[in-house]
Amino acid sequence: MLITRISKPLTAQFLPANSIYHIASQVFKNQSISQMTVTAFSYFYEMKKVFLFLIILLIPFYSREKGSEVSEKEAIKLAEDFIRCNGYTQEPIDTSKQKLSFTLNENMLFQAGYANLDSVIKNRRNSLYPKAKYILYNDERKAWEIGFVSTKIPLNELDTCDKERPLIGSTVIVENYHLRISHLNPILKFFKKLS
Repeated sequence: MLITRISKPLTAQFLPANSIYHIASQVFKNQSISQMTVTAFSYFYEMKKVFLFLIILLIPFYSREKGSEVSEKEAIKLAEDFIRCNGYTQEPIDTSKQKLSFTLNENMLFQAGYANLDSVIKNRRNSLYPKAKYILYNDERKAWEIGFVSTKIPLNELDTCDKERPLIGSTVIVENYHLRISHLNPILKFFKKLS
């Protein structure tokens, strides 16, 4: 019933000297607490609209970053392009236009002074068949692992390979639309063979 007896808006003079309302009233001398509250709520309402607008703008980027969004077909295409652009096939590459991705071993050789860009490109050239031959989905990492076979292995021998040994070649990891060559190759029996 106290509320019905107050005819004037509540001002800062009725509040303790150290309250936030008292401090705010010193800044906004002639405004009542209710006026400041309305101003604050309208400000936060406008900010809420801006925040929601930004979320709506960012949703496509967020969903693109989720590894599960990459389909098997898309992962294979991305991996085959990656292998070609990084110089593992017979196709020549232009390093002035293409930034190469380096493996852990190559980075160690660079740091030790045992390798340079030309030697890496030379070692990579025609080392892998351009078409992906194996694939597996890693549930733990939410990433695709695409297997490429070394050109040292005749393709007609793939069916007779020992499934208990690691893939002879390289594996491209497609994770959140980011691609890299794995420094370890999974055992063949975990892969699904592609046609």
